[in-house]
Amino acid sequence: MNFRRLGFLTLLAAFACSSDSGEPAYGNPLLITVDTIGGIPYVTNEGDAPRWESELVLSLGSIGSVGEPAPDEFDRVSSAILSPSNELFVANSGTSEIRVFDLEGSLLRTIGRRGQGPGEFLGISSLSFVGNTLLALDSGNGRIGLLSLNGEWQGQRIAPGRVSGSGINLFQLGPDETYAWSMERGDAGMSLTYVEHSEGGVGDTIPQRPRPEAPNSNVICNTPDGSMHFFATPFAPQFRQHPHRGGLVAVTSTSRYRIALVTPTGDTTRVFDRTRSQLPVTDSEWEAGNAEYRAFRAEWEDAPCSPRSPTRPAMKPFIADLIIDTDGRFWVEVNLANGTAWEVFSPEGELLGTVEAHSRGDRAAPYFTHEYIVLVSTDSLDVEGVDVYRLDPS
Repeated sequence: MNFRRLGFLTLLAAFACSSDSGEPAYGNPLLITVDTIGGIPYVTNEGDAPRWESELVLSLGSIGSVGEPAPDEFDRVSSAILSPSNELFVANSGTSEIRVFDLEGSLLRTIGRRGQGPGEFLGISSLSFVGNTLLALDSGNGRIGLLSLNGEWQGQRIAPGRVSGSGINLFQLGPDETYAWSMERGDAGMSLTYVEHSEGGVGDTIPQRPRPEAPNSNVICNTPDGSMHFFATPFAPQFRQHPHRGGLVAVTSTSRYRIALVTPTGDTTRVFDRTRSQLPVTDSEWEAGNAEYRAFRAEWEDAPCSPRSPTRPAMKPFIADLIIDTDGRFWVEVNLANGTAWEVFSPEGELLGTVEAHSRGDRAAPYFTHEYIVLVSTDSLDVEGVDVYRLDPS
């Protein structure tokens, strides 16, 4: 094997306190090494990352009211992002409209309504920006709507029709680079792809990476009325991928803290990994993660399920989620002993910092910029909210 060491960089994190529990310790020096193996750069990150702080600057979301609903009374928020001028755009899918707020929480304008005409939506799945153009993925109408920052309709682009679900998103990787989750029909049938969008038009199509064969991590149950119910196994390993700049795709198996950048032809161009201790799944975490399944079993004791019940993993996967932000940085949500945290890597795979993972829901993906984090959450009363945090890497 051809092995050539290119060099290394050592960074000291100026934080005391260490831990063997898998939590960030902020006392061990951060060591980043870059090696070349078979012509591929391998970046290894060991030690503790500098801790970044995040300050809540805006929290929207109010409970149902009598009469005219409040501006921040939401119904199925599917996406929340910031414009180039830091206006907050919230896709309120339940009313098929986009609400725009400033960072003081004032409603500036409302864009769209239910329908199939210009400026109308049937199911807003995701929002993104290319330059000063807003892209609105409207799965119900099978299109991506193009709008100005003020909401004027500027046209549309084709998108898969009536497809929705987790991961069916627009992925903004820069000021003028967004990729859309898509499907294409070919000689071999349907294939999953990412399609590039910019202000200038539609660009390259990148094939999504095939998912490796893995044990089924879902429990599927049938009820006498003919309906099917799906229950994800808590902490089961997953395969995750995300489009990256320059036509690459970032891929990872969450049971290993390693991320690879892959070309459309399947060639690996860069690999980076992180040295961490894997943690066991605790009894309380397993019980909480299966609450919905247990409630189903209490109601449908004799319902046939395959498998009969979730199989408890011995250890947590290292990675809970993977997002790439508008600067091309990697945000990796890692499992800890008492929750999760985000570890942030440069576009080259060098560990930059770690920041608290605030509470969020599963419907809308987090949105990260150089300065802000935008999260969609649901509280204990099922009130939907949008929270904006300002980052402080110092």
